[in-house]
Amino acid sequence: MAFMPHLLLAHDDLDQRATLGVILERGGYQVTASNVREVPDEGGLGDFDAVLASPQAVRRRNLSRRCGNRPLIVLAEGGDVRQAVEAIKQGAADYLALPVEAGELLSAVGSALAALSGQSEDQRRPPFAVIGSSSAMVELRARIAQISPTDSAVLIEGESGTGKDFLAHAIHAASLRNQAPFITVNCAAIPDAMIEAELFGQRFSPATARTGLADAASGGTLYLDEVGELPLEVQARLLTLLDQTPAESGTASSSPPRIIATSHRNLRQLAERGYFHELLSRRLNETRLQLPALRDRQRDAIELAHHLLGRFCRKLGKPLLRISEDAMHAIEAYHWPGNVRELSNLIERAAILCDGEEIDATMLAIDRDASRVGDLSAAEGGGPVSLEDYFIAYVTQHQDQLTETELAERLGISRKSLWERRQRLSMPRTKTRKRGPRRS
Repeated sequence: MAFMPHLLLAHDDLDQRATLGVILERGGYQVTASNVREVPDEGGLGDFDAVLASPQAVRRRNLSRRCGNRPLIVLAEGGDVRQAVEAIKQGAADYLALPVEAGELLSAVGSALAALSGQSEDQRRPPFAVIGSSSAMVELRARIAQISPTDSAVLIEGESGTGKDFLAHAIHAASLRNQAPFITVNCAAIPDAMIEAELFGQRFSPATARTGLADAASGGTLYLDEVGELPLEVQARLLTLLDQTPAESGTASSSPPRIIATSHRNLRQLAERGYFHELLSRRLNETRLQLPALRDRQRDAIELAHHLLGRFCRKLGKPLLRISEDAMHAIEAYHWPGNVRELSNLIERAAILCDGEEIDATMLAIDRDASRVGDLSAAEGGGPVSLEDYFIAYVTQHQDQLTETELAERLGISRKSLWERRQRLSMPRTKTRKRGPRRS
């Protein structure tokens, strides 16, 4: 797996841990949450790039001393000035009063990590690894090396589940902004009425002004997942942000965020049909990366499977497992409608279920009949099958035997995404008695 800064979040309040953890993970960080009692010993802290902890955790576990040069951010209920002064005196990088806005939290973490970049070159982590030896992936790695050091906006196109978010992280990690915030916005998940305020903030009055995620990403990267779902009026404001210079960004010490956007749809075609801002489409398409579907680079699936299996074995605390020959044949033969996301789900499940030293094809539970759907175009004498054609064919063929949860898992998408696509394609679930047995 590619590198994300690894944070320790130590707080006894379960709700606070959950809320803060979600914010940090959406901001592009790997988070390990712990109560005060379970904070690792001094040797265990070496696994983390920064520590966020309550004052109780700082005192009881002597974190001010044990963190060493590692940034320590103190999180406390309310704004106790004496606690803040004491924390800073003892070496804390920052002090935040809870509850804290997402932008403020991510900016504090980004600033603390950015301070590390001046210590020594060997303390910097390597960039994200993009797995695959196919010609498409070799070319993609070369393009990443070219564009990452620049500040140009990037558009990543590809089907759902191909790893567009992973590629966005790779570009950020290989850029000069890699110690600054990486802020993620899922444009398809936020209601149209709220998305403008989330991105650009609100200003009812000086006392009630709210910072937007674009400001929180200043100096770093603003990652817009499924940018094609943005309303047209918000697209116009995004175009203004792309044209902004450092002097116009609002603070002398920051610069406008770099924009990395993704879309599973062709933005040029959307612009031609009036659903996307034409100038914004042109700007984003100036630096465009196409991430191929996994079925178009089948040999990469084996490399990815070995890579993912190693990661899940480490995560589960298991010795490294092997992939059997029949499992590898099954991986190569499958059409992968859910792309890398589906492969990841199947490998993780197999790693959990495996009690021996080797994963075989039965543990992967690949539906080999589903591979036939990928040959629809040949059977019908047409050209390459589109993602929507594949979705329609797969759902139509399997919906009487599978539950909605099972369908979503096979397609490598969430149940919510499955429902949304059904509505968009006028394919509501029909009640039927022909339904396969549910999994226990």
